[in-house]
Amino acid sequence: VQTLTQIPLNAQGLYQLQTTFGPCSIIQNYSVQVFPLPQIQITSNQPVCEFHSLQLTASNTATGFIQYQWSGPFNFNASGAVANRDSCSQNYNRIYQVWGTDAHGCVGFAQKPIQVLPNPTLTSISLTNCINAFSTLQAQGAASYTWFSPVSILSTQYSVSVPPLQQMVSQSYTVIGSASNGCTAQSVSWVFPKAIPQPSILASSSLACLGDSLYFEATGALRYEWYGPDGF
Repeated sequence: VQTLTQIPLNAQGLYQLQTTFGPCSIIQNYSVQVFPLPQIQITSNQPVCEFHSLQLTASNTATGFIQYQWSGPFNFNASGAVANRDSCSQNYNRIYQVWGTDAHGCVGFAQKPIQVLPNPTLTSISLTNCINAFSTLQAQGAASYTWFSPVSILSTQYSVSVPPLQQMVSQSYTVIGSASNGCTAQSVSWVFPKAIPQPSILASSSLACLGDSLYFEATGALRYEWYGPDGF
């Protein structure tokens, strides 16, 4: 019994077995062909931002059919030359592997570390303001900001002054924050309307004689401040 291990390409060729029995001998020929392993390479769209899709592509220098099987962290499995993973988290920031099997049953292997970048932790405020009053919205947690109204870009600063509400209808504004690594996050701020008070004054009289008393009563609001002549 003869065993060949770690067979190189130059091991292919004609093998002969000579057997002898007494004065008789016979030679048997056996031809062996050695195929190269597929040389697989992995390309990807990394680095990818958190919650974005990762695309992995396998290729090889050989011609002919190659069947690919992928493996990755958190039970990732796929088949085919192109593998996609949706909504990546930072936990996927690890090594991905692929095996390629050619028509001869030979298997090649490649692996690639993948980097998933974090999105900024973006927050923005909402507020309640009176109708016909300007409001200032602010965001934080990113390196740069872009504020949008439903129809246009409003500002590229962390804060923005938005037009007054004209009716008792809330209005939303979207801010996109970009981190220094190029990843982005989105937040929505609301301006909620508050009706302008409609105060009215009841008085005991609009005419008075010197030394008389006047009585005033106000309605239509929650808090009142009175002003009048002679330091009143």
